[in-house]
Amino acid sequence: MFIEEESKLLGLTSKEKRLLTGLSATPISVSALAKQTKIKRTSLYSLLDHLSSRGLVSKTLQGKRWYWFATPAKQLQEKFFSLAENHRTTSEVREHEIGIIASQDSEYKIYRGKNKLITIYTELANLPRHSRLYGIQPNISVGSVLKHLPDENLITINESFKKRNIIVEALLQEDFLTAYAGILKQKKPKKEILQSYGNRLAVTTYIPKATLNFDSEIIFYGNIVLFLNWQELVAIVIKNKDIVGIMKALFELAKLSGDRVDQNPHVEKLLGK
Repeated sequence: MFIEEESKLLGLTSKEKRLLTGLSATPISVSALAKQTKIKRTSLYSLLDHLSSRGLVSKTLQGKRWYWFATPAKQLQEKFFSLAENHRTTSEVREHEIGIIASQDSEYKIYRGKNKLITIYTELANLPRHSRLYGIQPNISVGSVLKHLPDENLITINESFKKRNIIVEALLQEDFLTAYAGILKQKKPKKEILQSYGNRLAVTTYIPKATLNFDSEIIFYGNIVLFLNWQELVAIVIKNKDIVGIMKALFELAKLSGDRVDQNPHVEKLLGK
């Protein structure tokens, strides 16, 4: 039912994982489940009750006996988004993650916490050679990234992009360079950070400032879309090729309202200062 990664995200014990593996859409009795999973019936009752309270398994009454089955994927998906909303409105920022597979080809996950976002961001350095990455980044998100992401991680990502010939297409606010220069004044390794941006394969479009009036940044590549909010330290990761297709179409439409700019000369100018 759940693959290894999802088992970890949901905090499943080995017995819970074994139990869930033994369930399907077809209801099964506790006796039959005990034989199939090699888990004692006395343990199964408490395990099933616990997983039922989390909405991961369901039961149906047939005659005088209860039969158990895997909760339908649609219900699990609804539960995931409900958990995500509760997670979003929690005032205390803690490291946390929830994951669920909505279908065979789609996956939705939500992460919370600085370390989780740093891990997600740093993994971009491992994109396959000649990949194309798209980014929509408001100035406020730029400042938050530089605040929370270690400088060495940012430099590693940029240098990896250059070595792997990763093409980066970005939508930025029209006053991005001025804002970025101001942010970097507070950074000690200013030169090293700027140098890491130099000579990247980048296609940058500046669009009206008012267009990017939100805090989160959006990154997508392959069949993955990332929504990252570095102020609330929350990330949503979606694996779905159709959603990526929608994002690309909207990206191209947004480019029509802006001006394409080669940032490399501007980076060299800032380095000279």
